[in-house]
Amino acid sequence: MGARGKQQRRLIAATLLEQDQMSDAQIGEVLGVTDHAVNNWRRTWGQGGTDALMSKGRTGSQGYRTPEFSCFAREQANAGPECFRGGMTSS
Repeated sequence: MGARGKQQRRLIAATLLEQDQMSDAQIGEVLGVTDHAVNNWRRTWGQGGTDALMSKGRTGSQGYRTPEFSCFAREQANAGPECFRGGMTSS
């Protein structure tokens, strides 16, 4: 499931949490997640509302590639396998 699907699932959970008619286990069963996940969403929703359940986008390290290396790698990929026959050389 992609990021959009996961966010949609959290928003459905928010709607069900607002209705306050189902247990975490019941919501989890409906959405295909564990009651522990729903409990985490409930806590987050309780602290920040529906906005708190929205995707934060990609998290974690942005990587170690410099723009120069990314450009080099793209050029090498476009050049094809023949550029690797003699090993890597600097230009």
